[in-house]
Parts: sequence; C-alpha cells; structure tokens
Amino acid sequence: MFFFDVVYSNIFTHSPVTTKVGYINSKKDTHFNLVFIGSSRVANHIVPSVFEEELNLSAINFGVMDARPKDMLVLIKALDTWNITYDTLYVQLDYYYNSFDRSNFMYYEMLPYTNLLPLQSYFESEHDNLYIEYVPFYKYAANDSKLGVRALVKEIITKESMFEDSKGFVPLYGTGNTWKRVLPDTVPSKGNPYIATLKAYSESHKLNVKFFVAPFREDVENLRFIDSLKVRLPDLINFSTKITQGEYFKNGYHLNNEGAMKFSKLFAKYLKEK
Repeated sequence: MFFFDVVYSNIFTHSPVTTKVGYINSKKDTHFNLVFIGSSRVANHIVPSVFEEELNLSAINFGVMDARPKDMLVLIKALDTWNITYDTLYVQLDYYYNSFDRSNFMYYEMLPYTNLLPLQSYFESEHDNLYIEYVPFYKYAANDSKLGVRALVKEIITKESMFEDSKGFVPLYGTGNTWKRVLPDTVPSKGNPYIATLKAYSESHKLNVKFFVAPFREDVENLRFIDSLKVRLPDLINFSTKITQGEYFKNGYHLNNEGAMKFSKLFAKYLKEK
C-alpha cells in the first residue's frame, strides 16, 4: 500500500493540474502583486487580466469552489509553505462567515498534499483523521469516487492546466436562473474562530490581508447581514450592492462572465482610487 500511496501522491501533486489546489501548487516560489482567495464567488468573479490591464500589477485568482473560513486559513498557510508571496491578499467573505465546516471540494483537493503541507489541524475533526495521516493509501481508497483510477488517469492524460490561460478565473455564462440566496439574519455572537486565527496569523507573519464581499443580485434576502459582518470586520470592502441587475448574474449570488468583467473593472477602479 505504501508503494501505491507514493505513486498516487506523486502523480496528483506533479502532473499537469486539473484542480485549483494543484494550480496553486504550480505557482510556488512566485510573487504576485494581488492574490484573491475565497469560494466560487472569487473563482467565478475575479478576472486577473482586468486588474493587470487596469493597474499594471500582477494578479492571480486562487478561489476554490465552496471554500469557507476553515479552507481559507489553510490556503493562506499553503501559500507560505509554497513560498507564494504577494503585496496584498484579498479574501472574499459573505454568508460563509457563519460556517465552521470545511468545503468538500477543498477536502478532496487537499488530500494528496497531506505529507507536503501542515494540514493536521485541517483534518483533525474528521472521524478518520488518524487513518488519513498514518495508514498508507487509505485516503485514496476511502475516496475512490474522487481520487480513484479515473481521476488518476485524468491527471496523467491532461496536457495543460485548465486554469493557466485565465489565471484561475472560471467564467459562468447565461442568465435567468431563479435560484436566489437568503442570507443569515446575523453573524455568530462570538464571531468565526477561523477568521480570528487567520487575522492573527496574518498579523504575526506581517501579511497584508484585506476582506471584501462580492455583489449579490437584487433579489437577495437579508442583505442587512452584511452590515452585521461589517461590524465584525470594520475594514470590509463592501461591493454587495454595487452590481445588482439580473443581466449580470448566472444566479442569485454568482456573476456571469459579463458581470465578472464589470465587477473586476469596478474593483480595479476602487484600488486605483485608493
């Protein structure tokens, strides 16, 4: 089993990348002016080429589907481990501020890196965390549907990264999806421990980290939640109502490609004026 664990891990962490975490790994020992992390509301919203054209600064989109505060914390630590440096790191926060769970997407994408990253705290709440850490090949056998032979073959035959040309941006197309987001009523009374740890980590490592919230469509409910979030994070950059028209949204909380271009230009303009 040890042999197969080594083979699988080597392929997943060194082959042309098909996952966002793999893409991030491929950028080790690189410096960027602007780095963006967060959930799909970063992956589908931030167009790095717009920031580069508007500001003449290097930019990269490290957004991971469904990423939550727990995932963002481990991502920031991974950037340090892989020596990915930056002038400013922008972290997208919204209703996931109320989440203390991890992303399923991030969980699967991180598993091949358990021997390469300080991930013990990320997996410690899993019921099988000791098996993940100490039993060779367990993490692949137990997650065969995501990390089995089919995924392995895909890694082997993929010639180019699906994220390289867009620098991590994943566009969505179309409009009219009626699904809308209902935001929570308020933030947790004690805040989010992962965000607190992220802020403390950033301060202790002298990292320039800023928080922002991306736009929602006009039919979002409980938008006052963002006001509560801003009480917790007074420096939060609030774009939640800057683009609201349905023509720019794939659904209630994801911009389409046209909306992402518009938002990225708006964000770049904000940074230019600052």
